[in-house]
Amino acid sequence: MNAGVRDDRWLLEEEPEFTRIVQRVEGQARAEERVRLLALAYLVVHGLGAAAAAVVFVALAGTGLVSGDPTATWVLGGIGAAVATLVGALAIPGLVTGIGLLRHRPWARTSGIVLGALSLLWVPLGTLVGVLTLYVLLQDDVQELFS
Repeated sequence: MNAGVRDDRWLLEEEPEFTRIVQRVEGQARAEERVRLLALAYLVVHGLGAAAAAVVFVALAGTGLVSGDPTATWVLGGIGAAVATLVGALAIPGLVTGIGLLRHRPWARTSGIVLGALSLLWVPLGTLVGVLTLYVLLQDDVQELFS
């Protein structure tokens, strides 16, 4: 044994209650880490969706403006606005859920499960996020973290 270094292993061997407490704290730390990584995934994926909405609008509206044709400007601008609104509207719940997961809000777990199930249909990135979401948020230690 190194001089000046405490050896608390005897506590683990002689105190089963202490062992249970240590295991519970370690489990909670792992659950918090999984939820934090999931929240960051939500923020990145849905943030990219919001950015894509802006790019689509600028590209379509810009193409209409560059063409010089007023009808093309109106049609492409309208299509760009519609697509951007749809994609942006789909990104907002994911961003809000990601923030809620970071703050361990109980509603964020429910919202995450719903969005995770819906994301399974969005192949391939959404499927990955959906599987990850359901895997993380349906575990008992994570459920306990949000209660």
